[in-house]
Amino acid sequence: MKPVRYGISAKFILFISITLIIFFTVTLIVIYGVMRSYTLSNAEELSSTILEETDKKIDRFFLEMEHLARGLANYKSVYNVEVDHMRDLFISIVMARKQYLRAIYLGTEDGRMFEWGYGKGFKDYTPTLPANYDPRVRPWYKKGVMVGDFAISEPYVYASVKALGITGVVPVYRPDGEFVGILGLDILLDDLKTVLEDLEIPKNGKAVLLNKDGYVIASQLSGYSENELTLKKFELVESSKLFEKKRGHFIKMIGSVKMYFSYKINSRTNWVLVLAFPYNLIMETVNRILSSILLINIFLMVMLVIALSLISEKILIQPLDEIIKVINRLENGERYIRVNVRTNDEFGVLAMELNKLVDTVEAYSSSLEKKVRERTDEIALLQKENTRLRIIEEKKRIYRDMHDALGAKLTNIFICNTVAQSIVKSEETGNKSYNGRLLDMMKRIEVNCDSAIKNLKEIVFGMKSDDRITSDFSRLMVLNIKRRLELKHIELDAKIENPEKLNQQDNMVRDEIEKILQELTTNVLSHSQASRVYLEIDANDTDIFIIFQDNGIGFNYEKSLKKSSGLSNVAFRVQNLKGDIRVKSKTGKGTEIQIKIPSMVRNVI
Repeated sequence: MKPVRYGISAKFILFISITLIIFFTVTLIVIYGVMRSYTLSNAEELSSTILEETDKKIDRFFLEMEHLARGLANYKSVYNVEVDHMRDLFISIVMARKQYLRAIYLGTEDGRMFEWGYGKGFKDYTPTLPANYDPRVRPWYKKGVMVGDFAISEPYVYASVKALGITGVVPVYRPDGEFVGILGLDILLDDLKTVLEDLEIPKNGKAVLLNKDGYVIASQLSGYSENELTLKKFELVESSKLFEKKRGHFIKMIGSVKMYFSYKINSRTNWVLVLAFPYNLIMETVNRILSSILLINIFLMVMLVIALSLISEKILIQPLDEIIKVINRLENGERYIRVNVRTNDEFGVLAMELNKLVDTVEAYSSSLEKKVRERTDEIALLQKENTRLRIIEEKKRIYRDMHDALGAKLTNIFICNTVAQSIVKSEETGNKSYNGRLLDMMKRIEVNCDSAIKNLKEIVFGMKSDDRITSDFSRLMVLNIKRRLELKHIELDAKIENPEKLNQQDNMVRDEIEKILQELTTNVLSHSQASRVYLEIDANDTDIFIIFQDNGIGFNYEKSLKKSSGLSNVAFRVQNLKGDIRVKSKTGKGTEIQIKIPSMVRNVI
């Protein structure tokens, strides 16, 4: 038996390796989940801090705008519409805040427009307005009238320059409460970027400023910062979702880049400030830590597998190899080899139990060899006894055959001899008829003697009945019985059904049937005192039925069976053929013998 090269050790290492892989995988998943939650929590805290600062900055910006607008509205030169003084005042204020403030103007109730500013669309601080320009129909003017206080207009296209912007407006009243008009402070949307650009957003974060409808007012994201005359919809999030909560966060894709978004709604303007961070930069630390952990785990797992291989070789493989070697030597006939027990662990126990088992088997083997020798001697004695019994059985068979075959012939000889003696003693010996009868008896004695000699040869030398002519077994058998019964003037009434089936029977069956009928005929001649015998034989594919009936004096079957060897032989032969015999007889009323024998047809080639 060859040792298994990849057996328990390989399975043990594989099992441990799979367990470790599952353990490390689950550990990495748990660690990743925890660190991801922690990192996202930190990102949320960072974005919340930036949002709070930006929200305060926006509040300060528009509060400053509100204070400036309210201060200007209370100037005497403004509510009295002193153009020269207003011009100098407005220009000085615009130039001081030109990084985000484009222009300051006053639209009066009677439709006049007074505006001064700096930048594109102004020449000598004066704008170029359409000839039919009416401030009262402009969005900023309508916003100020509608609110009746300081307000920020929605983004719209300026009349003096093709650009989007917003206007901070406040109504202007005289001290007596008379309405003068609406004071406006223009801020281009592009200039609002300065508010976002001042934000120091880590991890390459970007800021987006949306109005309440979700349109981009200012953005640091590409695709939303181009100077166009229409606002772009911030399509990543439904505008309704932005206002479900005052603040929140979500993760969406921008193109092929995954982004982490955090937002807050400004209470003063109802604008939404959105911060966007690349998700991979947020998770960069986590991924780096996980990569380090993965490498460490792989290294530890490889080292552990190597250690397990060495340990399993020492603890598992070597003891098993020693046990297997002992088993192989035992198989090769080394009956007294045993395992050397070195430890008290499971392999030591296994070795001790194996040694015990081998000792037990050796003891059983020695005991078995002894028993085999004894049984061999017993078998030899039994064979001798069997031979002796077979000799006895063969003697009995010879006796039965001699009794049935020779007995019938000798009985005929005895009867013929008796008849011949009676003829010789008769007075009429000189009569030719009596002389002929005497010759007939002498011929019969000769025939029976010859037949007896042949039967004796068959019995002694084992001659088979196959040598006989059996072309018409039933006819010859009936003729033989009839001739024997005629010696005592007994009539024979024979009926043979299906004689061809009887002729086809096995030689041994035909021979036994012939001996049975010879013995029954002998009994009739010797004991029955009958005048008539009825014989019926019916053979088919399964059974042979025989009825032998006489009208003699009858007898007691049970008593006769014990005394008569003839009836015993008949019963023995029937039973030997696995058949059945029934005897019906009463004193003075004759005898009927019924025999049933299984049919055994020969194979005809």
